Order: sequence, then structure tokens, then C-alpha cells
Amino acid sequence: MDRMISTKQAAAKWGCSQASVWEWCRSGLIAGAVHSGPGSYWRIPADAACPVPVKHPPRDGPDGTDI
Repeated sequence: MDRMISTKQAAAKWGCSQASVWEWCRSGLIAGAVHSGPGSYWRIPADAACPVPVKHPPRDGPDGTDI
């Protein structure tokens, strides 16, 4: 099976909020995202693309600043 990441990890990767990622999963905008039912976490393929343009790109520095 391909590597899966959490909504928190996807949000950090894409530079958006975790709530946005959760909503995109719920709406079916993230291909391959799986949810096993109420109370479970969304799992997203690690190679999935962000479904919408993000206003702020992710930051790479250890303190959240651009390098």
C-alpha cells in the first residue's frame, strides 16, 4: 500500500489549515483520501496534490520562516 499521511501533515505540506484539508477530504476533492467512519481520521495518499490554489506557500525553516 502507498504511504498515507494525516490531515495535519497534508496541511503542513500544502501550507493551509487542517480544517481546509478535512473539508476537501469530506467533499471528495482529494483523490484517494479514505475515512473508515465516524470518529476515525482521514488518511491521504502522501503523493496527493493539493486540490485548490493556496494563498500562502508552506514555509521551510525550523521556526516557520522562509529559508
